[in-house]
Amino acid sequence: MSAAPVSLYVSPLAATPLTKDSSIGVPMITAIVLIKAEPKQIAKCATKLAGIDGVSQVYSVSGEWDLVAMIEVAEHEAIARIVTEEVTVVPGIKSTHTLTAFRAYSKKDLEQAWDIGLE
Repeated sequence: MSAAPVSLYVSPLAATPLTKDSSIGVPMITAIVLIKAEPKQIAKCATKLAGIDGVSQVYSVSGEWDLVAMIEVAEHEAIARIVTEEVTVVPGIKSTHTLTAFRAYSKKDLEQAWDIGLE
């Protein structure tokens, strides 16, 4: 069964519904995980999180949350597994809040849309 084609440009704002893993050509689902951690454990938590398969990036941030982990996977079930079985068990993590991305908007996509004449 082949996957339905993904529309690269949804509007003049150049929204893309999914990211795409260019190394394997598969549409990827992105989730953003906001993380509260023990202050003295932030660096260790970030390093451990960055080593989890499916976690593409980890940022330390200011504000209410301590870390942000970006998850990119091919299936929704993988987000649930990664967050519940791998992220939340990292020592020092106090809580998480997961957001699933619907569309990605980027300046690069906007520029490409104008280059090919989309308006």
